[in-house]
Amino acid sequence: MEVPSSWIDTWNNPRIFPFIIPFLQCLIYYALVLLVHVGIFKLNSIFAPIWLRPILSDFFCTITSCTISFQHGILRFYYGNTTYVLMSGFMAFLFRNIFKDSAPSVPANVLKYMKEVISFSDLLLRVFTQIFAIPAIALVVHMIWLLEIMPEHTQQLSQRTCASDLNVAVAMGFLIEGGSIALETWLSQSRITIYDSVDSCLKLFTGPIMVVLGIHHTGMYMNPTLASVMKFGCKGTTPWQHVLVYWLAPILGCILGVKIFNYHQKRLASSTVDVSWTDSMRNENGDKFKRFPRRKLKGRSTTRKR
Repeated sequence: MEVPSSWIDTWNNPRIFPFIIPFLQCLIYYALVLLVHVGIFKLNSIFAPIWLRPILSDFFCTITSCTISFQHGILRFYYGNTTYVLMSGFMAFLFRNIFKDSAPSVPANVLKYMKEVISFSDLLLRVFTQIFAIPAIALVVHMIWLLEIMPEHTQQLSQRTCASDLNVAVAMGFLIEGGSIALETWLSQSRITIYDSVDSCLKLFTGPIMVVLGIHHTGMYMNPTLASVMKFGCKGTTPWQHVLVYWLAPILGCILGVKIFNYHQKRLASSTVDVSWTDSMRNENGDKFKRFPRRKLKGRSTTRKR
C-alpha cells in the first residue's frame, strides 16, 4: 500500500472512509467561515461607530452567506438534495440567531424598506455596500480554496472559464427568479401553522426547497450578490441579461411578495365577523353565556304529557 506523502494526500484519499470524509471536509469549511466572521461581527459591534454598525453588519453577513453558499453546491453533489436542504435550513437557523437583524441579501434589505424599518436612503446605502461586497467575497473564497480542504477547491483554483446557469429563456428566468422571491417573501410573513416552533421551522426550509426545484433552470440563486460572484460575465449570458434575471427580478419579486401579503391581510380584515355585540353580551353576563339546566324527564319520551 502506498504511503501518503502529506496530510493533504491522506485527507483526500478516497479509500479512507470515502463516504464520511467529504462531509467532514464540508463541516470544517462551514466552521472556519462562521468562526472568522462571527469574530469580525463581534469586533464590529464593539469598535465600529454606532451609525456604521448596521451597514458593516450587512456587509459581513452578506460575505458569510455567500461564502457558505459556495460549499453548498459541493455538499449537494456528494449527498443529494435532502442533505442540502437540511444543511441550508440549519445554516439559516444559525444566521437568524447569530447575525439577527442583519440582511444577507439585497431582497432582505428591500423587505426591510417595504416594512418601513429603514429609509430609502438607508436602503440605497446598504445595497451599494452589498454590491461592493462582491470582490470581497471572491477574495475570501479564493483564500479558503488555497487551504485545499477538498479536491474540488484545487480544481476551482485552476478553472479559467465558466458557463451560465440560465438554461431557459430570459423572460422565463425572470419569472422563475422573481416568482420564487415573491413566494418566499409572502410565506416568511404569513402564518403557516398555529404552532410557533413548527411555523419557524418550516420557513427555514422554504428557500432551500425552491432552490432544489429551480436549480436546473436558472441556478436559483435568490441572492443577487451571490449570483454576481459566481456567474457574472460567464459564457451564455450577457451582462444586461444577468442584471435583469438575477438583480431586477428578485427586487421586484420581493416588492410583489409584500404587496400580496398586505392585500391578503386587508381581505382577511374586511371579512372578519363583527363580534362587538357578542363582546357586550359577555360583559353583561360574565365570561360565558348562562345556560339553564335541562329538566330530566321520566321515561324515554321527550314530549310533555298532556
